[in-house]
Amino acid sequence: MQFADYLRKCRLALELTQEQLVEALYLYDAERFRGVSPATLSRWEHGVVAPHMHRKRALIGFFQEKRGEALPCWKERSMEETEEEICRLGIGHLLGGTRRLVLDFPSEVIRFDELEVVTLREGEDLRRLVAFNMDVHLATHPDPIRLSEEQFLSWSRHPGSRYFACRYRGSYVGLLFLLKLRSEPFEKILRYEMRKSELTEEDFALPEERGFIMPLAFFALHEKAAIMLIVRFYSYLIANQDAIDGVGLVTSYRESRRLVEGINLQATGEPRKTEGSEIQAYRQSLDGVIASEMMVKILFEKERCPEEPPPPAP
Repeated sequence: MQFADYLRKCRLALELTQEQLVEALYLYDAERFRGVSPATLSRWEHGVVAPHMHRKRALIGFFQEKRGEALPCWKERSMEETEEEICRLGIGHLLGGTRRLVLDFPSEVIRFDELEVVTLREGEDLRRLVAFNMDVHLATHPDPIRLSEEQFLSWSRHPGSRYFACRYRGSYVGLLFLLKLRSEPFEKILRYEMRKSELTEEDFALPEERGFIMPLAFFALHEKAAIMLIVRFYSYLIANQDAIDGVGLVTSYRESRRLVEGINLQATGEPRKTEGSEIQAYRQSLDGVIASEMMVKILFEKERCPEEPPPPAP
């Protein structure tokens, strides 16, 4: 969706004329919207010119306040429609060279439309992928914060969890595992008062229940699979924004830190040393994740985004 269309849609959802919106924007943030006239707003809505990024984010902030939504005026779009709007090349920039979580398997001959992201909850495919996940988990997590294969399997079956897998020609080439937790255990984990291994069934939130998303596992054999999984991560957050309050995790792995900072999670509190390893908590509100400056570019500047990354130089 172009930002011009989004702006007009949000204005009409609030049943405001252009003159009324200009006045309301000035009262909301006089510094950012000083000099904006109904004629300026009309040019923005018709795509003649585009507002600068600081004004785009302020406009979204205004609509967030008025609508009470992390990404306003987007609810009726499906996850599939949202994924079509996301600039995949822009998502690639968020990965930040996480080469132990995203391997460098050659992918130039693979097209994005040959990759499929599916949700696994039962069956032999889930068991095989969890077993592979365990190999990665054991290699990247010190003993005190390791989880068991049984926990991965049990938690992946919870209705609020999502175990996304990227598939290429029948073979799995990446995974992303998200937990949905209730507020109290989520906060305890981020304050280092509770380990993830201590989670029980009562700590998980149901799909329709408000809760917090905690990424638990991420791995891809190549960058395109990683991009497809991160695209699904964002589309899932946007589609379920009415039942998600924020995103957070605790990690000891430096490669993970590059990625979490790429999706705009911020370190919270001081690092904690525990039995030979150093862990750090990260968190962000939902609007800080799906309406960050990078995501505004990725969502609303698709027309500037090539469908496939350019081939490597010879």
